[in-house]
Amino acid sequence: MYKTLFIALALAFFAGCSAPQPKTPPTWYTSPPQDHTYFYAVAIADEETHARNKAIASLRESLAEQMIKAYQDPKHPLQELDNTTLIELTHGAKHLANTLSIKNVQVEESQSYHENTLVLIKVAKKDIFDTLESISVPRFHSLQSRYEMLQDKIAIQGYKDLRSLIKEYNQLANLVQLKKLALVSYQTQKEFALLRELRHLYTQYQADISIHLLSDANSIAFIQALKKSIQENDLEISKIPKSNHSLTLLMQSSTKQLMEYDFMLSKTLIEFSLYDVQKNKIASRQHTLIGKSRKSHLDAKMQSAKSLQALLKQKGLFDTLGFKE
Repeated sequence: MYKTLFIALALAFFAGCSAPQPKTPPTWYTSPPQDHTYFYAVAIADEETHARNKAIASLRESLAEQMIKAYQDPKHPLQELDNTTLIELTHGAKHLANTLSIKNVQVEESQSYHENTLVLIKVAKKDIFDTLESISVPRFHSLQSRYEMLQDKIAIQGYKDLRSLIKEYNQLANLVQLKKLALVSYQTQKEFALLRELRHLYTQYQADISIHLLSDANSIAFIQALKKSIQENDLEISKIPKSNHSLTLLMQSSTKQLMEYDFMLSKTLIEFSLYDVQKNKIASRQHTLIGKSRKSHLDAKMQSAKSLQALLKQKGLFDTLGFKE
């Protein structure tokens, strides 16, 4: 009896050792399925959980690649994009794909292969679409309202407001593009049209607005800080008006030289006045700039110019000049 049992166990052991291993991976791994209901992805790892996580990462990468490929089509609803915009959209597509909440991941297939595990996962496209829709709908409603408010504003005020709106362009474009991947029948025309109009108006203002800088003798020390801020806001400095939307910025100031213990103190009251081409004052604001130095009052004044740099960085160009929300 024991001999019979031993033989049976031995046969089972050797049968297990000699079980045939697949020489090639299965078709579902080499050619993952595609349909309108699910996103699919495959991966290989030392065990199923690791393979599943790798497949999710692969799916994220695939979604980003599909979005980027769509933008490269000259017939895309956003129309042909310049290199800068395309690069920004590419970065945004990767960020969205990598941070998107992907839930209810199902392991459709799992198979041992050469001491590893192959998996095929699937994610319902409707789940991803619903997640994106819950994010994008309120944001587009807000964007539409803010965009409509620009119609009654002067160009520089409109440009100022567009600066904040244009920051949402890439995020919203990628949300819409991914919704289109999740639901092929989804109509993107309205959302992409709004984004297209937004960028067109921003580009038009950028082309039309130039600023001519004027200052009294006392304010010359502050010109460089202001020039830098204007250029960082993608506006051109020009003595010749580019259009009826061009502006003149006048700086006037008075400086008091004081002593504070061992420090020489420079206290400047500076006023910015912004005029349109018809010489109407459209904005103005005063600031007090203070600088200290042990060297000289001149050096103290140069330090106060750094105070203006800090002010421009903290409040922004438009607030510093007198434009408020």
